[in-house]
Amino acid sequence: MMNSGGKKQHLEENDSTNTGLGEEGLHGDEDSEDEDSDDGDLTQEDILERKRKRHTFPKKQTESRHQNTAIGKVAQAHLVPKAATPLARAIHDFARMLLGIPRKAKNSLVVDDDAAPSLPDPPTDEEPHNWESRNQVGETLIRNAQEKAMRKYLSKKPPNFKPNQKQRKMVEKDAAEAEVLRRWVGNKGPKFKEQIRHEDMKKTADGKKNLQESVNVKQGRIRQRRNKEKLYKARLSAARKLFGKDSNEVVMLSHPEIHLDDELANVNDFGSRQRLRLEWRSAELDTLISLLDQFHMKRQTLPKTKRAAKALVERGAYAPEPDPDQCPSKGFQESLVSPAWLDSQAGLLIEELNLDEEDHFDIKGVIKDTLEAFRARASVGGQSSSGSAMMS
Repeated sequence: MMNSGGKKQHLEENDSTNTGLGEEGLHGDEDSEDEDSDDGDLTQEDILERKRKRHTFPKKQTESRHQNTAIGKVAQAHLVPKAATPLARAIHDFARMLLGIPRKAKNSLVVDDDAAPSLPDPPTDEEPHNWESRNQVGETLIRNAQEKAMRKYLSKKPPNFKPNQKQRKMVEKDAAEAEVLRRWVGNKGPKFKEQIRHEDMKKTADGKKNLQESVNVKQGRIRQRRNKEKLYKARLSAARKLFGKDSNEVVMLSHPEIHLDDELANVNDFGSRQRLRLEWRSAELDTLISLLDQFHMKRQTLPKTKRAAKALVERGAYAPEPDPDQCPSKGFQESLVSPAWLDSQAGLLIEELNLDEEDHFDIKGVIKDTLEAFRARASVGGQSSSGSAMMS
């Protein structure tokens, strides 16, 4: 009896406690509802809709963040630029300069510190911007491919069909991988086709001969372009040394069209070559350029650089027939253009060139000053050599 009475009393206490907690819970729910409906005008459906939005908004944010991360990984570019780009060369040379390592160029023809810059041209403003935003292009292409794949997937479903998260991820993943593969094949396709074509050409003797000839032509063009660049820099270096960096002569010689006389023509099958003279250049301009070439050869001190300078400047005799297709640059000084070439050209071409009639410098005086500089340097060299002989 005592045990049954004790159990009954314990149950009554628990009931009263649960009843109190239940009333507090009800009051707590009412307080939370009052907090959700601050203005007191919201209905029960509005309150539930607000709760649902608050619950789904972080979920959508998380899904969007995960999607962006996945696209970024797929579209991720190389961490360093390709070696052939000017940006990569500039970074490489700048790092070597910071480490104190001198920049060495094969067959370098410029030895003076004030002649030409030892570092390559800096990258343009667009190159760093394109490098920093290199992933954005890939991400945009992948997003467009995913949207197109999703539209195609939904077009095969009923009108009211809504894909779930698993289905959407599957479609987006396949579309991203297909887009990356398509771009890779598109970039590598021409190289593979060229390799296959070369393999087919090697199967016959005529094909091997034609392939070797095409390779020689490509190598000749690359070598010719490099020689043009070296000759251009050598002449500008000589002009800066003779006339000063900011002189009108250097500004005139900065036009690349002036230095295109190193076009080489094959005379026979033995490899002898000739230069094609530019018909539009006046005789005075030809003389000045010839003096710059001689100055470049004579200023070298080491046997290796002397041989390289001589090979660069003395590239063979001029061909009998000049090159009639080359033209001066727009706005070039008219007095430096051959009068015979001007008379033989059409009026529309002369009007398009818009040659400058003002003489910014007297080229005959420049030639005279250059010859005097040659004599002065030769006399100084002779005195120094005779002095060293007397001391010995």
